[in-house]
Amino acid sequence: MVQREQCLAAAVGVAVCLPAPARACELSPPVCEVSDGRFASLVQVSEISGTDIAYFDEFVAAEGRTDAIYVVECNSRQGVKAEIPPTEGYLNETADRARDYLGAVVNSRRAYTLRQVRNGLRKMGIAAELITLPRGHCGCELPKMPPLGCGDAP
Repeated sequence: MVQREQCLAAAVGVAVCLPAPARACELSPPVCEVSDGRFASLVQVSEISGTDIAYFDEFVAAEGRTDAIYVVECNSRQGVKAEIPPTEGYLNETADRARDYLGAVVNSRRAYTLRQVRNGLRKMGIAAELITLPRGHCGCELPKMPPLGCGDAP
């Protein structure tokens, strides 16, 4: 258990710290920096063994919002990018629908082509395109990274 302090700023500029209730450490999915202020976060590891699929969100940290969700076949770096409207923020209906659909695709025993995945998203009204993940993008490393624990920084 981790014990933390809650600090309250007093009117005279002195911080008063009170012990916070002990909480269990919570694990978070791996995160990596794509570029200045842009990060990728693992959504899920495929349950189908023998696959090399990365399924991750890409977000702008300063804005606190997901702006794209990817499914990428890492050997070829080919994938599908679902675009999330900036007006919807981090937790929103479009992102939730895209994650539900892509999660079902990633964990299906049925084989999907990337075009089928893109078209499935488009039928749901979600902007999607076929992409090649740029060299150096950390998205395909996420499934291999350990989850973040208490005190770990992205």
